[in-house]
Amino acid sequence: MAPNGQDLSYQGNGDSRKRVLQSVSSEELRKHDKPDDLWISIEGKVYDVTEWLSRHPGGENALLSLAGQDVTDAFLAFHPGTAWSLLPQFQIGVLTDYEVSPIQADYRKLLTDLKRAGLYKNPVHVYGQYAAVMIPMFVLCVLGVIYSRSFFVHVGCGILLGLFWIQAGFMGHDIGHSGMFKTGVDKYLKLLVGALTGIGMQWWRNNHNAHHYSCNSVEYDPDIQYIPIFAITPKFFASLYSHFYKRTMAFDTPARLLVSYQHYTFYIVMALARVNLYAQTFIVALTKKMDFSTRAWELGALGVYWVWFLSLLSFLPNNYHRVAFVLASFATTGIQHVQFVLNHFSSPVYDGKPQSKTWFENQPLCEKYKLPYESVSWLEANLRVLRTLKAAALEARDVSKPAPALSKSLIWEAANARG
Repeated sequence: MAPNGQDLSYQGNGDSRKRVLQSVSSEELRKHDKPDDLWISIEGKVYDVTEWLSRHPGGENALLSLAGQDVTDAFLAFHPGTAWSLLPQFQIGVLTDYEVSPIQADYRKLLTDLKRAGLYKNPVHVYGQYAAVMIPMFVLCVLGVIYSRSFFVHVGCGILLGLFWIQAGFMGHDIGHSGMFKTGVDKYLKLLVGALTGIGMQWWRNNHNAHHYSCNSVEYDPDIQYIPIFAITPKFFASLYSHFYKRTMAFDTPARLLVSYQHYTFYIVMALARVNLYAQTFIVALTKKMDFSTRAWELGALGVYWVWFLSLLSFLPNNYHRVAFVLASFATTGIQHVQFVLNHFSSPVYDGKPQSKTWFENQPLCEKYKLPYESVSWLEANLRVLRTLKAAALEARDVSKPAPALSKSLIWEAANARG
């Protein structure tokens, strides 16, 4: 039986029986792209991963978005060597027209060379150095809140806490990718990050992985889907369906109003973006499919966070100081939120499902294959984002124009994607 229940033939007898694999074309592979019938190909071998969908550590969206495709390069980039041992149980065939383009071959060779050179080995001691800075910041914050009555000291404590959260967020990124110890230890460190930051790693895993394999897809990348607050392209004026959130992102009157002034509200929203992270964390923890054990640990870690954070606020002398402390800490982490969007808000976007054979083309090898690649200063990146937001805002204000269809705004993209 194949994982989806399909009968397979065998040759041989007893324990030596051998599975006879199907010959599958790329055209046939593309037909199997549904949640109840999901095939992928890796290095010319075809796998039916329908039953694996709900158990995939990277979340269901990763498989759904790349279903029916050869996903070799995505698999190489995002999976440890141990993942290869899981594949044979799902194999049902071989891809008859499997080809490797020159740029794919170069990319895979580069990836192999980097791993052999030890550049993928994580210097764990560096995290100890980070902790040596983070712990004093956190301790000074707590001591300042408890023992000082000064308003300005409390604002400074809020800034220290924000800086602590920023660094914890970067470490959480590595831990979320199981990249710190590359063992089961990372699973428990994820809970620690949740207890220190209030950001659930289950939410982060789902969101961030989706961003990686569908970067700047208007319909699949959650990191550019911010309707009704932001629209980085008029394509969002067409009330798109988000394949990540499983809902239509309605571009209605309130959305048009908010988007019309988004270049003015950008930094204000970024300063308060932590509120959204808290909300998304609880939405995922309480409503998404998650086994009981995982949900319990996740909610337990979040409970620890809210206990210590609210307790810390209780030591402040009055609500005036509390509001100032919270705003200072949130606004400081806003710097990190701005940093996250700089690479994406002013970059070109595309329609439709992510394609596994092209996503890596924005990695190294750009010069050899004359692929577009830009490197700008932090200031210039901010200016480009603001220009992109302004261009979309001005178009949103023109209520006489109907929302453009997805295929109608390519000219606008070419003129404005780089600011």
